[in-house]
This record gives sequence, C-alpha cells and structure tokens, in this order.
Amino acid sequence: MDSSPMSQRPTVLPLLSILLVSLIANVYLSRRVAVLASLRPLAETPIEPVKAGATLPKLIGFTLDGRSATLEYGHDLRPTVVYVFSPQCIWCARNLANIRHLVETRGAQYRFVGVATSDDELSEYVAKARLPIPIFTRASADSVHAYGLSSTPQTLVIDVSGKVIKAWLGAYVDATVTEVETFFETHLPGLVTDRTES
Repeated sequence: MDSSPMSQRPTVLPLLSILLVSLIANVYLSRRVAVLASLRPLAETPIEPVKAGATLPKLIGFTLDGRSATLEYGHDLRPTVVYVFSPQCIWCARNLANIRHLVETRGAQYRFVGVATSDDELSEYVAKARLPIPIFTRASADSVHAYGLSSTPQTLVIDVSGKVIKAWLGAYVDATVTEVETFFETHLPGLVTDRTES
C-alpha cells in the first residue's frame, strides 16, 4: 500500500469540500438565528392600552376596499375620535347604538374613524352595523403597538397634534358611560343587549 502524500490527496479533497460547505452553512444559519432573535422582543412585547397624554404617530393600514391608507392629524382641525372594534366582539355590538349616536350628534365637532382589529366578515359587519365612518383595517405592526390595538372596544379622542385627550377601554357602562356623556355633552341611548337589535 502506497502511503505517500500523493496517494492521500484524493481522499482529502472531498473532506475539505464537505468542511467548507459545513462552515458556510453554519455561518448562514447563525446569521439567520441572530436576525430572528432580534425580532423576538417586538413579538413578545405586550400591547398596552393607550392612555391620555400619549402622543400617537400616524396610523398606517388599509381601507375596506383594500387600498393603503394613513390616518394623520392636523389636516382636519377637529379632534379625531378613533373607535377600535372587532366584528367578533360582543361588547362592540352592544355598544353600537352609543357610537352611532356620538357620530350623529357630534360629527360636526369631531372627526370619527373606526379601526377594526380583525377583517373577518368586516364589510358585512360594517354594513349591518350602519357605521357611517371611515374604517381602517390591517394596521401595521407599529400602529398596532402605538395605538394599543388589542382589546375592544376602545375609544380614543386625539387632538390635531396627535396627543390623546381621552382614552376609554371597553363598552360605555358604569363610570365610563358617565365620563363619555360628560365629555361629549350628550345623553347616550345605552347598550344593545341582543345582537339582532343592532
């Protein structure tokens, strides 16, 4: 058996090739893991409700017909009322008469927009609910976190600079109904207890 360096070279080349491919794969995978690890804190950051005093950026999302849309402040001189809801939310359905009343009675003083946290059956829901306001859906991840778009319903009153004047979490019951009525200087019709009545 020939043990000269020349006789060992053919077996070394495939091993070197395998080692090189393995090194390249490990470098690639370690970079992918680093990228994914850097994204994890955003995904795990809990979505906190917005509080009065916060300043919000523009909201980026889509309209009901699928066009990209941006909710900005300052172009309309009225404060903006952002009503956050979901078609699957029972308390949103119960609160419909209240939000419709606010739009009808205070639409001259405030700009009303709806932000849906789900677009499942959204067009049908909006038509049946008779919500006469622009609707945003599929908000960007940044907008979801900035606006606290997790719990529904929510009502945010935002001034022309983007500062939150009032923030109510939940349907208009108990102390909230009194606060909303006092703020908007109106008497609300109350909750609808049967979804078919909405």
